[in-house]
Amino acid sequence: MKLPSFQFYPGDWLKDPGLRRASHATKGVWIDILCIMFECDQRGVLATAGQAWTEEEIIRAVGGDRDVTLFALRELLRLEIAKINKSGAIICRRMVRDEEIRKVRQISGRLGGNPHLLNQKAINKNYLNQKLSKTQAKVNQSPNQNPTPSSSSSSSSSIEDKKEKEYKEKELKKHAEEEIQIPESLNTKEFRDELEEYYVFRRQTHKTCSPIQRKMVLKKLAKYDVSIAIQALDDAMAGGWDGVFPESVKLRGNGGKPIKSSEDGILEKEKLQEEWAFKRKVQKDKWDAERLSKL
Repeated sequence: MKLPSFQFYPGDWLKDPGLRRASHATKGVWIDILCIMFECDQRGVLATAGQAWTEEEIIRAVGGDRDVTLFALRELLRLEIAKINKSGAIICRRMVRDEEIRKVRQISGRLGGNPHLLNQKAINKNYLNQKLSKTQAKVNQSPNQNPTPSSSSSSSSSIEDKKEKEYKEKELKKHAEEEIQIPESLNTKEFRDELEEYYVFRRQTHKTCSPIQRKMVLKKLAKYDVSIAIQALDDAMAGGWDGVFPESVKLRGNGGKPIKSSEDGILEKEKLQEEWAFKRKVQKDKWDAERLSKL
């Protein structure tokens, strides 16, 4: 049987002391030789019909510069990356060993496989037969007999549906009990809409939104004005952040001075958004100009 591929072990390649000392050209020649060995009559051995390949034959098969390939062959033997067997053929010990293991496993499979696994299969088969006979006995019970909840008269699908329904009811009840109260200072329609949009965003981006996390978010936002809290939620969604950072919103603009809370918070929020967008544009233009100057 002609196999389409062989196993390659990156860890062994990187840890082999001989390969670590070899030149890049030698490594390239060696991986090419491995592919040629895999196609030979005996995998892992550079020989045809039991006749070892000569240096000239190997050089022609590998191709490329003759001197480079010849140097690589001698370095492979010097560093003991490749070996020479009794017939004088260059071999890869790992590929030869893997091929021997593969043949042993192939022969064992034809003979029936591992006897311990066969015994295990027989035990499992007997166990399944016993379970089947018990189930059949329950199915054939008298029609006057009242079936118990664990009786086989109920199909497995109906049991699973019932369990799923109970689980959903339990979860709904749990969430109802853990309903989070919005602080009075933030309890406005704008904030509630923004908060609901934030929760939807986290669910859609497959991020957790547990009751504990909701409490922590509200506790953090309650320390700030409602306009700052709304902007913090906006920033978290726009940046795809895991948390909310109202402190950065409060320190944004006015040269880093804190924003004063006011009744006109919404207008102040819009003004800061425009200023922040302008600053980002200026910074982006500056970065683009630096990149162009380096080209």
